[in-house]
Amino acid sequence: MGGEDALREPWKYFDLIGGTSTGGLIAIMIGQLKMSIPDCIESYGKLSQNVFGSKSFCAKVFGYYGATIVGGTEYHSKAFEKEVQKLLDHHLPLDQKKLLSQSTSISKAKLLLPLSLQAEYPKVFVAALQQEAANPILLTNYTTNHNSQFKHFAILEAARATSAASTIFEPLRVEVDGVASNFVDAGLGYNCPIHLVMNEARRIWGNRPFGCILSLGTGVQPDAPVGKNLKDVAMTCKDMATNAQRIANAFYLGLVGEDSELLEVYFRLNVDQGLASIRLDEYEKLSEVGARTTAYLDLHQKELDKICMQLKAPTPPTRSRGTR
Repeated sequence: MGGEDALREPWKYFDLIGGTSTGGLIAIMIGQLKMSIPDCIESYGKLSQNVFGSKSFCAKVFGYYGATIVGGTEYHSKAFEKEVQKLLDHHLPLDQKKLLSQSTSISKAKLLLPLSLQAEYPKVFVAALQQEAANPILLTNYTTNHNSQFKHFAILEAARATSAASTIFEPLRVEVDGVASNFVDAGLGYNCPIHLVMNEARRIWGNRPFGCILSLGTGVQPDAPVGKNLKDVAMTCKDMATNAQRIANAFYLGLVGEDSELLEVYFRLNVDQGLASIRLDEYEKLSEVGARTTAYLDLHQKELDKICMQLKAPTPPTRSRGTR
């Protein structure tokens, strides 16, 4: 797929990149900051260690469940914000830096690009939930008529909102149209935001055919038994609501039934062994994540070759490419 070029500039191969939580942060790194794959891997490793290397005071005193009961979180959102600011310091493209005045902090850099720059970037969105309404919000780097009240979000705020996983970080509190609102990650129901991506692509490009639809998972979760007591039932309901592979499976079955022509351009990559038990905050296991991912990709080389062919194929005006 162009080998080194694809590693250095993966953003060139996509028209639309969307994600939530970790996927949202990756969407920002690749699409908004135009980072290379090696830089993404290195930066995410450093971010994970610096953010998850120290628990919050509440978690240290009360433990995970105790912190949850008293309304606390496991980690410091300020530490996360500091790491995202480092990303911006090192990787915000020059054309975006020039938009900032000398007195404006780089942390205020907007996610929404000016019209003069939008053609130079893939379209990027990160998904979050507005707690007051519990509906998914798409924070975008491109102009859109819906969710226009959120166009003033900074890149840092968008990263915080989509990463505010329950019990991990506190919600992001932002004033929207003069009213304070709380935003959390869209993991509850949208951990695999493939439907959001498809809906957005069709809203933007109408009925234009797709060149490639690539969905990336973070490990297949085993189906949990329902259990016998209320606590077990509640945990099972949560697992079902956040199980990304369930959503991906439902999407695939929908293609089989209604949009079978998309089966030729839809790909789902999701490591099927060993990752489901690794928590978001277990940064010390990133080497294991890398090893298991490499082993999985080695076993799916033919599918990777096909994905590469689809992505590097010329994209005429009647086609579009999308990804999660």
